[in-house]
Amino acid sequence: MTILSYSEVQCLSIPGVIADQTSFSIKLGDSVYACANSDISKCKYKQLEAGSFPKIESMDHISGDLVLTGKDFFTSGYEAHVSVAGIEADSVIINSGTQVTAKWTLGIPPITLSTPILWFK
Repeated sequence: MTILSYSEVQCLSIPGVIADQTSFSIKLGDSVYACANSDISKCKYKQLEAGSFPKIESMDHISGDLVLTGKDFFTSGYEAHVSVAGIEADSVIINSGTQVTAKWTLGIPPITLSTPILWFK
């Protein structure tokens, strides 16, 4: 979620996962905020795009790094994050729209315990 302005937030999600016109509220920390607008129709989810969403297709260990290959990775305006077995990578580089490289200072966590998770902020 990104706060665009005083009364506007943007949430990146997979198209079709959230039903159109779903009511929502915002949670920041332990506080939940309902819509304060008198026009309640402006507090409903609306899908703006039906584009592609990032998808991991394969991974490989190269020189101690974890290289994720896929499609539709965001290449600008977002910061990539990768975690394995609940341990977030210390650095993540978006190499291209199809490749991301993650590095852990203490080495890659055991991949057999978990599937890598890639997300963009």
